Amino acid sequence: MPASPYRRARWASWGVTRLIALGLGVAAFSLHRGNVFFDTNYYARWAHGALTGSRVPYRDFPWEYPPGALPAMVGPAVLERALPGAFFGRSVDMMYGALWVGSMLVVDGAVMRFVLHREHGVVRPPATALWTYGPPLLGAVSWTRYDLLPAGAALLAIVAAGGGRPRRSGSYAGVGAILKLWPALLAPIQRTRRAALISVSGMTAIVLGAGAVSRVVTGSSGFGQVLHYQARRGLQVESVVALPLMWLNRLRLPGYATRYRFGAWEVVGGPAKTLATAVGGISLAGIVLVVLAHWAFMRERATPGHVALSALTLSLVMIATDKVLSPQYLLWLLAVLVAACLLDPESWRPYVPWALGLTALTQLVFPWLYADLLRRAWPGLIVLSLRDLVLLGLLVATTRRVVSELRKPPPVVTGFEPLHQDLAGAS
Repeated sequence: MPASPYRRARWASWGVTRLIALGLGVAAFSLHRGNVFFDTNYYARWAHGALTGSRVPYRDFPWEYPPGALPAMVGPAVLERALPGAFFGRSVDMMYGALWVGSMLVVDGAVMRFVLHREHGVVRPPATALWTYGPPLLGAVSWTRYDLLPAGAALLAIVAAGGGRPRRSGSYAGVGAILKLWPALLAPIQRTRRAALISVSGMTAIVLGAGAVSRVVTGSSGFGQVLHYQARRGLQVESVVALPLMWLNRLRLPGYATRYRFGAWEVVGGPAKTLATAVGGISLAGIVLVVLAHWAFMRERATPGHVALSALTLSLVMIATDKVLSPQYLLWLLAVLVAACLLDPESWRPYVPWALGLTALTQLVFPWLYADLLRRAWPGLIVLSLRDLVLLGLLVATTRRVVSELRKPPPVVTGFEPLHQDLAGAS
């Protein structure tokens, strides 16, 4: 069946925006504004080391990723090795980088195809617009870094949950968890409490299975190492909680500085270490509160709109309270908001422009103004402040909606239809 003119136009927009975004990434590197392609060199070394057995993550060195990340990174290296004239084993592997970007574009295209199919027939579909323009506005980091994979798994998990398919949702959340942990938190966001238990059980089985395989291969499940690695990190300069300290650093108050550590720039001095510890507790408390609120929604059968609301609020809590908040984390928000738009398009349509503005501001921060931010120049700090205000504004807006929904009286139950729907939703 031939594609409709609308779909052809959407795919043309998808392709053009990706070419422009990658071109801007090359321009930023050429103008010495920031290297958005550098992380693929790390991926290449880890993949080549695993393939040759010379340096295996967890076994030979601490690693920041869960065990599911390694197969994803090894894939381009296997293809690279099979190509004629491949640069296998080079310290700076441009061939691997190109193959990595190509593989991420394939994942990106698969998400786009899924969104177009799900949103067929919707007038002015917000999810399609968000996925067409969101990743390009975030910049080349959308395809040169790793987060598109767990973000895609999270999107599928939320849509499955909203559709009353907890087993499928738990499977997607489990895949996301072994890729980058955070999608595991989406497993209990379901239509019913029974469905939540089913989803969490499925997610847990996948995580335990991946940990067992990793322990056999590397001597470690990997998950404990990831948590230990993240616990040792400080306040990255892009994080929301670091913003006041960045202003104090800009005003040249004594005792504040930035340093390169764990592959990123952190702000140090004053209460930085205390804040880095405290924000973990704040994040945990926020996540627990959102999950408890959704548990209340599931007292009766939660609607797809409730699933969308809780998942988006949970994601905003994670991002806004993260002590790292690397730019690619905004892909998490884009994916979850796309899922929300698929489940409840009219409610979330007004949020799409704000999310697009948030991603554009994030690309301005990195790579374009990152050097200015580290040099204590005004433009970088002002744009970072605007980005953080928009992010916090979205969090406040969704939190208010959660509170408003909790205050609504429970629906009046008549007959046996709600019970029948509840049982059907847990299948």
